[in-house]
Amino acid sequence: MEDRKYVMVCDFDGTFISKSTISLFDVMDKESLTKEAKIKAVALRDKYLPKALSGTMTQKEGCEWLEETIKLYIESKLTKRKIRDILSKIRLREGVVEFLTFLHAKRLPVAIISYGVVEFIKEVLMFNEVLHLVDKIYATKLIIDNDSDLVIGYIPETYVLPDNKDEFSRAFADIHSTSYDNILAVGDSGGDKKLGHLKENRFCIAKDEKEKNKLELFADTVCVSETFLPVLGWLKTKISIKNGQ
Repeated sequence: MEDRKYVMVCDFDGTFISKSTISLFDVMDKESLTKEAKIKAVALRDKYLPKALSGTMTQKEGCEWLEETIKLYIESKLTKRKIRDILSKIRLREGVVEFLTFLHAKRLPVAIISYGVVEFIKEVLMFNEVLHLVDKIYATKLIIDNDSDLVIGYIPETYVLPDNKDEFSRAFADIHSTSYDNILAVGDSGGDKKLGHLKENRFCIAKDEKEKNKLELFADTVCVSETFLPVLGWLKTKISIKNGQ
């Protein structure tokens, strides 16, 4: 593997897609679950989402939320085809395509590290025609039966939780023989306080000034924006500074 000077790690929900979407889980819950399962999903979200956004959710709670949610998909007989049909309408934030294109042109590896599902993220990237620009996706991996196309399980070892995003960030840096100090990270909530490695290399997108103040506790640069364009500007500055230009 060729050595890389920098790597980029990014959250997905609320980062690559608008905060108004909430999460791909939220989209799937509304459109793929049975009536009974939806009620359970809302209860789970009310219980765990505030903790996830504030960065106070424990590893045990994170696992419980993932496990219970995926069980609801299995009970509702979710298929890969349905995942594709539902998520084909999700669009990336303005500026994300330009951001990924720039990284690709500079030959900087990029990974998505998400408290989400690999198959969900892949579908959105594919429909937005940028899947080939992402080197790695760290998220929960579903097990899908080839014959029935049904989601029948998941692989617990692939769980990404807010509390272990730093471990996956370092693992990605190791793949590319990159110093942990040169991991650049982009997130949007308290769930990303461990994304990447150094606070000075972490950028967060905030929805308003109140959230901006909270995110500044663990991110060196925070910007209130509906687009991804400020992230691209930050990235270009970071690379320039680190290169001593």
